[in-house]
Amino acid sequence: MKNKFLYDFISVGSLSYDRNRYDEVIDDKLVAGGAAAYSAKTSINLGLRTGMITAFNEDYPLKKYLKQVDLITKNKANLPIFYNYFSGQTREQKLFDFSTDITNKNLPENLSSKILFVAPLFDEISSDCYEWFDHEISCLVPSGWFREKRDNSSIFLKNNISKIHKGKWDIIVVSSDEIRSSNINLSDLINISKYLCVTKGNDGVEIFLSDENFSIPAFEVIHKDLNGAGDVWAASFTIAISQGKNHIESAKFANACSAISIKYKGLDFTFNEREIYQLVDSL
Repeated sequence: MKNKFLYDFISVGSLSYDRNRYDEVIDDKLVAGGAAAYSAKTSINLGLRTGMITAFNEDYPLKKYLKQVDLITKNKANLPIFYNYFSGQTREQKLFDFSTDITNKNLPENLSSKILFVAPLFDEISSDCYEWFDHEISCLVPSGWFREKRDNSSIFLKNNISKIHKGKWDIIVVSSDEIRSSNINLSDLINISKYLCVTKGNDGVEIFLSDENFSIPAFEVIHKDLNGAGDVWAASFTIAISQGKNHIESAKFANACSAISIKYKGLDFTFNEREIYQLVDSL
């Protein structure tokens, strides 16, 4: 049977660079990143036809990390730089040079995807993005819509839940830190998604489905880079759900993908289903 969608997976969001500091270890090198990139790389690794609606510049290493991704938009922008300060698994951020705006202007008329994956980095995507093209399942990682910036470029989180279209997101993925820091009422998020997934770092993930909640433990690995872990988790969970796995199977699958990804720096990660299930079966 012919697939009715042009793509299996389309990610929407800005690309970016990260500059990281782990406790007293400082790395001044710019690392290519962005939630759209982490999710698209995950989709590629899992063998999906992948597109990306984003903005980029010529310096970003697309050919190195994302050469199999179809850039649906050709918009160019000065990409933002995140300065990330990690203490354990707690992250503080500063954001510089953000001027990106991603719209549905000039999208192909016949554009469609089985999965719509939306992950704003700041406020570059309008809240009507759910309606940009036909899709079967949607996932929102709303971190960027909660971010606000102080005069010194430091990031804080605000309860901007009004930017999320109520009742239209199948999956919403947030971290426990985001919920706490932005004072979001958990029940508000539960009411506007089929699956609400709250990632908790080393403590795994909690999934809220209807009137029930389920906790799935994380895999313990030695990490090199924690950036993008939540984006990899969200993308792989959504892909697993779209392939017919239940929420527990999908969460274990996503935990394994995320655990493998953080053993690498930035977008250097790679995995396949055999490696993933070897980790899942080790429990």
